[in-house]
Amino acid sequence: MDTDKDRTRDVVRELWPLMERLGTPLQVLDMQGRMVECNAPARALLGLEDDGRWRGRCPCPEGTDGAVHLPDILRECVQGLRDEFIQEEELTGPGGLPLSLRRCGAVLRDGRGRPLCVVASLEDRSAVRRVEVRLRHAALHDNLTGLPNRTLFMERLQSAHRLARRHDDYDFSVLFLDFDRFKLVNDSLGHRAGDEFLRTAAGRIRTCLRDVDTLARFGGDEFSVLLPDAWELREVKGVIDRIREALAEPVCFDGREFFSSVSIGVVLGSGRYHRAEDIMRDAETAMYRSKAAGKAGYALFDDGMHRQALRLLECETELRRALARDELVLHYQPIVDLATSTVDGVEALVRWQHPARGLLPPGEFVPLAEEAGLILDIDRWVLAEACRQLRAWEDAGLSGRGSVNVNLSPRFFMRAGAADDFEGIVRGSGAPAHRLKVEITESLLLDPSSDVERAIATVRSMGVSLVMDDFGTGYSSLSNLHRFPFDTIKIDRSFIARMVDSQVHGGTVRAIVGLGRTFGMDVVAEGVETPGQAEALRGLGCDRAQGWLYARAVDAARAGAMLGRRLSPGRGPSPAASQPLAVGA
Repeated sequence: MDTDKDRTRDVVRELWPLMERLGTPLQVLDMQGRMVECNAPARALLGLEDDGRWRGRCPCPEGTDGAVHLPDILRECVQGLRDEFIQEEELTGPGGLPLSLRRCGAVLRDGRGRPLCVVASLEDRSAVRRVEVRLRHAALHDNLTGLPNRTLFMERLQSAHRLARRHDDYDFSVLFLDFDRFKLVNDSLGHRAGDEFLRTAAGRIRTCLRDVDTLARFGGDEFSVLLPDAWELREVKGVIDRIREALAEPVCFDGREFFSSVSIGVVLGSGRYHRAEDIMRDAETAMYRSKAAGKAGYALFDDGMHRQALRLLECETELRRALARDELVLHYQPIVDLATSTVDGVEALVRWQHPARGLLPPGEFVPLAEEAGLILDIDRWVLAEACRQLRAWEDAGLSGRGSVNVNLSPRFFMRAGAADDFEGIVRGSGAPAHRLKVEITESLLLDPSSDVERAIATVRSMGVSLVMDDFGTGYSSLSNLHRFPFDTIKIDRSFIARMVDSQVHGGTVRAIVGLGRTFGMDVVAEGVETPGQAEALRGLGCDRAQGWLYARAVDAARAGAMLGRRLSPGRGPSPAASQPLAVGA
């Protein structure tokens, strides 16, 4: 052993002049992993004194977090398994500061191949490590709120899921949060206000959670919460109640106060899941169920939600194919002149001729089309098909006997290019524009954008008539009747259904008819189901009516045969059996 030490000292004596001249931190270790020599740059890097008391000590003592202990590496070197190594260590450097050190070493052997010592160069990687930490933090955290982002949340969720699958006594729950009406904050006060709201809301939610819980910004105004070791409704409901209470206070921005409730989807426990991604899918599904139920609440996921989501997805796929395969059809419901019982117009109502389920009313697919972003495609098809049919009736000499009403969704007009789109379809069809009427729901009038006003102005400039649909359901005002040049107002069927047996509803219908006369507009009553309703409307001076008392919606051939003819009232179904069947209704 003394001979080994002598040989090591001889090597160090030969290397030392070179080591001292080099600016690279260098150290020599014996084959037991103890420091024999360190040059001045190495001593400065490691915080070693010049008194040499560090000689004989291990450079990476037991207990150093993350260190691969050098004696183990040297043992491989002695055994001939390696002649060099690279080791990354996290140490405490001078002044108690963290030191990220890279040690690159090589074994020196004598002429007989016996290992003598290790010469290692040292590199301070602390600055690089700090940059790496900052980059990792930026990659895994939301820049606006500082919260974990989707990627980091999913990493933690996957870890919790693996733990739950290994241990029967451990489980967790997930919350998925979405703020109600958040878009209104951005649209009314600007994105700076929206950002401030999200930062404030995130801070408030954080105070409602434990240190072990994870709150993440999933994207936009969506947040997610991981509750480790909590899977009972009582515990989770306590968290939800605290969150809702914290968010009940207004957020102030530039002297303005604004509120926004939150809808929450909940998945309790993970035992039935094979993938963490499925947990988030179901939490989001439950959130949408909560929002659909009235917002500002929470919903627990159940398997029925997943089955319904699958059905909706299948239906959406089929609807996309339906547009490509031309499976949509228009039926037409007659509009009758109450004074003469003559059909002087029809309303175009879309149907889906489903290859397996038969003829579907719009209530079964229009809401889905709106959610899936397909409603504009349906709007364009309805407008083009109605114009095509109007042109066909014109060529057959029938269009002079009446007009065609077309329902378009509010989204059709709430976009740039709506005016050009509408004009291109109508003029391209060659249909007589003065025989076309466009029904606009009252909710569209709440949109103050110039795109809406331009589109409506274009419609009127072409000679197309404007009809205010569903009049009296809560949005109308006299200012809107002055602001937009409507030709017709349609009384909502909810008033017609009880006008005979309710003084309130009867009085409302009387007032609407009088309002129409004052503004020089035609008045049409929707949903007329009984002879009593028709007689009462005739007595009030209402101009026209439509409903199952006269006829249900029929195909184009039968509708064309009805134009300009008297239609004797039949025995219609009860009001409860009638449902609105128009796009946008």
